[in-house]
Amino acid sequence: MRPLFRSASLFIAAVAIPALAAACGSDSVPADTAATVTQRAVISAANPSDFLAGDVDRGRRRFATEACGACHSTGSNRVVGPGLAGISARGDDAYIRQSVKEPGAVVVKGFPNVMSDFSRLDDQTVEDLVAYLKTLN
Repeated sequence: MRPLFRSASLFIAAVAIPALAAACGSDSVPADTAATVTQRAVISAANPSDFLAGDVDRGRRRFATEACGACHSTGSNRVVGPGLAGISARGDDAYIRQSVKEPGAVVVKGFPNVMSDFSRLDDQTVEDLVAYLKTLN
């Protein structure tokens, strides 16, 4: 008869992780199989924003409070920076995140590298901005 688990690590992953997740509270990690819980832990550690859902309304408000409109139109008009209409067609969510947090990493040809650094924004705020920017057509 073959053992169900080939190593102690697999046993711990299958039994201990779901128990630990349940002990942490049902709001933080859903009661899933050990593989799913382990997979989520690995993804979360790699990129915390994988589980943050952006809120369009919060993103719209933050766009205004950060004065993004001083340099970017929400249409296709050029201001100091490019217009943001259709930005999701020009790049994926990761591109938009990077453009907000590290604006000098990729500068659109024909525009100056003058955008303020917004690396101070937390992941949730960035996800909210991404959600809002993706609605601009």
